[in-house]
Amino acid sequence: MASGQEINSQKSSVAFSKNCCEEAKRAIVLELEIRTENKMELYLGLPSRAARSKKELFSSIRDKVWKRINGWNEKFLSQAGKEVLIKSIIQAIPTYAMGCFKLPVTLLTEIQSLISNFWWHNRGQNKIHWISWQRLCDSKLQGGIGFRQLHLFNLAMLAKQLWRIHCFPDRLLSQVLKARYFPHGNIFEASLSRRPSYTWRSLMAAQDIFRAGCRWRVGSGTSICIWKDPWLPRPLTFGPITPPPRDLILGIPLGHLGLEDQIVWHHTKNGIFSVRSAYHLARTLEEKPCSSTSMTAESDWWRKLWQLKLPSKIKVFTWRACLNALPTAANLNKRLKTESFSCPFCAASREDIIHTLLLCPFARQGMEMGLGVIARDDQGSCLWWSSKRITRGGNGEIAEAMAVRHGLELGARLGWRSVIIESDCANLISKIMSPDHDMSIIGPIVADSRTLAASFQLCSFNLVPRYCNTVAHILAKSAVGSLEGISNLPAGAANLVLADISTS
Repeated sequence: MASGQEINSQKSSVAFSKNCCEEAKRAIVLELEIRTENKMELYLGLPSRAARSKKELFSSIRDKVWKRINGWNEKFLSQAGKEVLIKSIIQAIPTYAMGCFKLPVTLLTEIQSLISNFWWHNRGQNKIHWISWQRLCDSKLQGGIGFRQLHLFNLAMLAKQLWRIHCFPDRLLSQVLKARYFPHGNIFEASLSRRPSYTWRSLMAAQDIFRAGCRWRVGSGTSICIWKDPWLPRPLTFGPITPPPRDLILGIPLGHLGLEDQIVWHHTKNGIFSVRSAYHLARTLEEKPCSSTSMTAESDWWRKLWQLKLPSKIKVFTWRACLNALPTAANLNKRLKTESFSCPFCAASREDIIHTLLLCPFARQGMEMGLGVIARDDQGSCLWWSSKRITRGGNGEIAEAMAVRHGLELGARLGWRSVIIESDCANLISKIMSPDHDMSIIGPIVADSRTLAASFQLCSFNLVPRYCNTVAHILAKSAVGSLEGISNLPAGAANLVLADISTS
């Protein structure tokens, strides 16, 4: 062999078709010195012979997907977690077979059904599929979640083999297929021909995508027929049109060395085939065209959503809300014909997405957050406490800043001359004590706090661990309005204050 390695006869075997005569079989076995395999079912994990039922032939792929899905405890997985598992593990299972054969559409549909059920269901519960599989397979910039349409991905993988046959005509596979199916032409002109093998049928199924993505890169121009060959660098259609696109033709960059014309893959920047670009091309060819302006505006919106620095499960929930894919009473009434579509919390209106997340009084409570302040003496006894609800305008740092300012305002109102402010927000303490002008979103609150601090004879700011500020956090969580006083602390806060006094 060219590599210098020897064939291991113990690990090698040969299988003959029923049309091979016994004399030829014996001659081949004696020459190769390897054993005969009467029934070779799999080779490198793929079937070595094509049976009549292709679905049964590749049923092991579906079984692997089913076993993998049922091996996970989906009860503890959010949809964001399921998304990762589907994309990284489940959809990768049939990839190897897809690169060699066109899998039956019915089999791929069953696999997609297993994936869809896993995405929407909990163990033992049949849930509504609120979004179609077609929409789930849209990219995230198109309002989908980015799952694969398996039959289109299968064609993209097969198109890669056609690209290899074109680029490497001297390889054994290319030579065998050319001698059998297109001896007097090239891969672009190849057809099914008579009695094709299952492998060749699979490759020809991807030829439309392969042809749609390839075009000529103009060099010397001697190999290109301008009225027949694809050579214009524009999306989807590369052939000539009437009237000729003068500016497009003049914009083609030409070299001075007269290099040969070359077939390139149009849908990548480097002109080399990629499965990703072929898959997107297959989806584009299958879908109806839409306005580029609306597509751009929609893509910008979805891009901003998925780039938010939030937990993935929150972004998936927001995505579902934007697509009206949440089990509100109105949606359940539409799908299941339930008796009522009013809000179960306020019973005052029809429960749709807008009402549930924005207009319902119970939902509006979630748009507020609380802040808590407790003032103590040097023995730990409570001098004054305060809690209030504020409109949720951002992250927790804003609430911390407002709590510090509120504590300073409380001390000034009660006429205290010396105060020590303790907070567990290191960033806030650093900003207040810094002499620099704060340009962040809490800059105005920081400026107020500095001014109030200057009104005391003594005012210092200390950073403390979160557990040392537990009473203030309890007051913030229990805030139902604007409350303050010396006594009548909430039960949880009062017990902690007494515990602190007893241990001091």
